[in-house]
Amino acid sequence: KNIFIFLLLCSFCEPILMGQDDLKKTNDLEFEMASLKSGNTNEYFSQNTGFPETILLDNGNLNVILSFIINKNGTIDSVKIISGSDQQATIEALSALDKSDGLWNPTKVNGLPIDKRYLASFKFVTSKKYFDQKIKTQKLIQKGDYEKALKLIDEGLKFHEYDKELYQLRSMIYKKENQIDRINNDLQKIESINKNLIIDIWLTVIGIPRN
Repeated sequence: KNIFIFLLLCSFCEPILMGQDDLKKTNDLEFEMASLKSGNTNEYFSQNTGFPETILLDNGNLNVILSFIINKNGTIDSVKIISGSDQQATIEALSALDKSDGLWNPTKVNGLPIDKRYLASFKFVTSKKYFDQKIKTQKLIQKGDYEKALKLIDEGLKFHEYDKELYQLRSMIYKKENQIDRINNDLQKIESINKNLIIDIWLTVIGIPRN
């Protein structure tokens, strides 16, 4: 087989924290999200994130979650590894983020720059299973087989807990079952993702030849 490589990158740029104590007082203020000076976050990280050899050998799927602050001067600070089971994948994500240090326009509130913490998700995928299961989930919902659909959604969220589409699909099921509290919980989760996830990168290699 020939190796078919494609990059599916998504970036969610909405406000997270300011200096946390002041967030409740600034709900009505005008937020301007941090952005790369190059103007294209997806393109930048697609070009600067290496694909770990470990996953190529194992034919697996990996997700690395990082937390970091973009300071008023556009530099990166206080990087934390939220999750990352594979050392090489984590190193690749950290390296890509480090290369962007100093290349950011800071977040602004009412025109004034602030320090702000963000989340970044780097997914390294060599299997179509995740995408196929989302399609299968939609079909199960259409058929009214909510139990199986919920199992697939829960399985998907174990890999990518910031997938808004999965929460939307689950809230559809809860709506049909009139589970108002659970609907609200998922809607709140989606809102939280919008406020916290600034980078959602998919690095996908499909069609790896097997010996």
